[in-house]
Amino acid sequence: MLAPRPCCPDNLPEDVTVRPLRRGDWEAVRRIYGQGMATGIATFETEVPSREDLHA
Repeated sequence: MLAPRPCCPDNLPEDVTVRPLRRGDWEAVRRIYGQGMATGIATFETEVPSREDLHA
């Protein structure tokens, strides 16, 4: 059986803060997702999913 995934890595840079996703974060999430798609190695998606699809 796999162990539960930890909340946060222990080796984050000092200028990185981990917090729960907020309603106002969705546009940034979609932008970052799109940047990952542009690399060609982050996902097989060809379009950035809608907020509803990401939320699901």
